[in-house]
Amino acid sequence: MKRNRVLYISLLILAFVFVYFHGGRIPYMLFYTVIALPIVSFVHIFTGYFVFKYNQNIDTSTIVKGAKVTLSLCIVNRGLFILPYVKIRFYNGGGALIPEPSIKNLFIHPFSKRELCFEHRFKYRGAFDVGVSDIEIQDFLGIFKFVRRNKRPLKVTVLPRVVDIDSIGINIQDLPDQISNSGNFYEDVSVIDEINKYNYGDSLRKVHWKLTAKVNELMVKKYESTFGANAIFIVDLTRVVSDPAKNAFIEDKHIEAVVSALRCTLKNGANVRFIYYDGAFLSYDCNNLVDFENIYQAFGKVTFNQEISYKDIIYSQVNNSGSKPDIFLSTSIVDQDLYETICRIMSSGYHISLIYVSPEKITGEKKLGVEQILSELSGAGIKVYNINIGDNLKDIFNDRGE
Repeated sequence: MKRNRVLYISLLILAFVFVYFHGGRIPYMLFYTVIALPIVSFVHIFTGYFVFKYNQNIDTSTIVKGAKVTLSLCIVNRGLFILPYVKIRFYNGGGALIPEPSIKNLFIHPFSKRELCFEHRFKYRGAFDVGVSDIEIQDFLGIFKFVRRNKRPLKVTVLPRVVDIDSIGINIQDLPDQISNSGNFYEDVSVIDEINKYNYGDSLRKVHWKLTAKVNELMVKKYESTFGANAIFIVDLTRVVSDPAKNAFIEDKHIEAVVSALRCTLKNGANVRFIYYDGAFLSYDCNNLVDFENIYQAFGKVTFNQEISYKDIIYSQVNNSGSKPDIFLSTSIVDQDLYETICRIMSSGYHISLIYVSPEKITGEKKLGVEQILSELSGAGIKVYNINIGDNLKDIFNDRGE
């Protein structure tokens, strides 16, 4: 556009010099034509800016990583004149789109429309802006432009993949001697929540005999309900590297491993308590695939910005008394602190599994001591799932760890 403006100014100067030195009808006609051209061009593009419209949509707003999303775009020229230069820019989804959207240049005839369709995949999970960023139209001289910016981009949520795992080797242990209530919730017989009149179907074991004798009517005790977990998942959301793109690949693999292991555990009949720290401790009790879907939707969008140490989270969530559920730990950082923490918990009688997602292939750095720690944990009876970025999760889990 700068070049076009320079050329026009040069042409205007030449026309003025021609009129100044020669005069006459033709030189003046040329001079006034040069003056009138930008006025006509401006009016044309100004009118065109207000008579064109566009519409865009996507076929779905939520996809699983690896699936395609289709963007449809329609631009309509409702004016009497052609729009000679239309430039369309797109949101690039934070660099996550495959292929990356390019600038489209086109023209639109009067009373006509242009329809465009694009298919994209996403490199990693997350929430992304897609679609038109702005549309720029220029006049036929190329010296004026108007830009219509899109302040309401289309939103696409990309969820992590879930791998169908056959078995993860969980030891589903019996819960303490409690009275079963329903839906894998259990009543603590040491805590009475309320006392009600007897209803058909109430267990005679719950009858409050002293109160029954006093009021001469059957009264039953209702105990405090608690969730009986066979397994506890504790996930480490510590950011591994500062580079957002590199970190995204590590986070994706980590989340895919965790949700795949969780789904397999639920399919095997376990009651699971799922815990992570995202500004506050978040805990989900689940025992079926409907519960899993709720966790999947929430955890699939989580950000890795954990502010407290993983070992502190583990200690705060593991109860050393009562039942001993299986403990699943998931992290991308293995160090001496984690090793000592696992050993202490194991000495209390817990069965522990460790899901380790190695960042080595992304960072290019091999941390000293990690392989030795994993080997020692495996030798001590810890089930270790050592996962690299390019590994097939189904193969790793079905091999039942190291």
